[in-house]
Amino acid sequence: MNIRSQIRKLTLKHSFLLVLSIVILLGFVFTRNQFSQVLDNARGLGSTVVDYLDGDRMEAYAYSEKKDWEYEKTKRALQKLKGHYPDCAYMYVIVPKNENEAIYVYDIFSEEEYLNHKVDEARLGEVENYKEVTIGHDIDLFDVLSYENRLYVDLFNKYGAFASYYLPVYGSDGMVKAIVGIDYLLMDFFFLILRMLAYVVILIIFITIVLSRFENKEIDELFIKPIENMSQKANRFANSVYDGDSSKYTISAKQNSENELDILACDLNKMMKDMDSYFKNIQVITAEKERIHTELELAKKIQQSSLPKDFPVQKEFELFALMNPAKEVGGDFYDFFLIDSDHLALVIADVAGKGIGAALFMMAAKMSVKNQAMNVDSPAKILEAVNNRLCEQNEAQMFLTAWIGILELSTGKLTCANAGHEYPVLQKSEGMFSLYKDKHGFVLGGMDGVHYKDYVLQLEARDKIFVYTDGVLEATNTNNELFGTNRMLDSLNQHRNEPLEPLLNNVRKDIQSFVQTAEQFDDITMLGIQYKG
Repeated sequence: MNIRSQIRKLTLKHSFLLVLSIVILLGFVFTRNQFSQVLDNARGLGSTVVDYLDGDRMEAYAYSEKKDWEYEKTKRALQKLKGHYPDCAYMYVIVPKNENEAIYVYDIFSEEEYLNHKVDEARLGEVENYKEVTIGHDIDLFDVLSYENRLYVDLFNKYGAFASYYLPVYGSDGMVKAIVGIDYLLMDFFFLILRMLAYVVILIIFITIVLSRFENKEIDELFIKPIENMSQKANRFANSVYDGDSSKYTISAKQNSENELDILACDLNKMMKDMDSYFKNIQVITAEKERIHTELELAKKIQQSSLPKDFPVQKEFELFALMNPAKEVGGDFYDFFLIDSDHLALVIADVAGKGIGAALFMMAAKMSVKNQAMNVDSPAKILEAVNNRLCEQNEAQMFLTAWIGILELSTGKLTCANAGHEYPVLQKSEGMFSLYKDKHGFVLGGMDGVHYKDYVLQLEARDKIFVYTDGVLEATNTNNELFGTNRMLDSLNQHRNEPLEPLLNNVRKDIQSFVQTAEQFDDITMLGIQYKG
């Protein structure tokens, strides 16, 4: 029933005061819900981004403007993450240069936007003046650093109207190194406000007619109580702890009704259902993060279980190896096995990248090396066969470095080949350890048809060979200094007269003493053998 035809009795003054109260109440609830949704979206997205980032690396990228595989990996992860937040207009990582200027490290768009050629690559190293960008307010970048996070609303930005949320990224020294910025366009928010204002205009006309026709009792039954019911349920929903069920806050209304109150109630019900969907999406994203964490832990266990733990004791040689896994799943591995009674194969390798993909690639490479070694007596030929095998189905374009040696136990002849791996370290007759700068071939999995070359080291009694991955050299302390080749050689020579197991363990202790509390980003893997003659 249309109420307009029944109302004509109350004065315009009373109508205006009542409508004004309703407008203020509904405007407060509506605006609070909308800004709360924007803030929660920005906080959830920003916190997830901060978890991905290392402040020290962000600062290094900003000032060096050099990209590496870690930079590209992080960029792809942020692109995928942004794809889960379609309402986010811009997501970027900046390093403050002064109070108004910042250096860009990432300017992230989703993978879909990149594939559709809508945007350029991330603008690493570009400097932007935030005083020129923001017109509605001034952003003091150093002021941002003194807060855990900051929310700015800029209605007059030269790029449009935004709600901008900033979070600090800390470095290993506890200082803020970078800022994550999340921008949400407010145009949709403005359209919602305009829509609400349209309903308010309808309400004003509607209530004026209603109050002009009915006495106070009829007005209370037909208008005041429904509005109070809407307000109370909307406020209860806005202030409630989310339990996944908005149905208990549903406002009774007739569907497809021409009654303005029914239309408004249906819109409020829709708004609460939309909030339900938003919270459920957040729960899905959180569950996905937990699933990925569980899979990474499982991959790490599989990786470690695939490495040999029993080191043979034989009259011709002594052998020992160890690996300190990083926080993330990596692709380091070592292996040793007897090809026959007189030939011992030694392998160490490092897959570029982290995660489950690197672990699976490592397993495939490890099995392929062992299979080829049983049929081929040349390390170079083994590398060629493994390289061709890995290139056959390498859609992920992964690669690894590797060093292989085959020791003839009866003569001490060690035949080796190197596929882009670190230089081996040789100790002759209990003298000093030194690098043996062998010739590097191309990495495995990078390009098929590559040829490698063997070289021979003649080992005498008590000679030692030490091989390792780049996690040893690139172990970084809190001052962002690398352990490096010289420190590694100093450590080896300091303990050069010790048996292999304490020798390698002491090198590991020296690395840990150097790194101290800094986070380990790469696996630390070492393999050593002493020929006894």
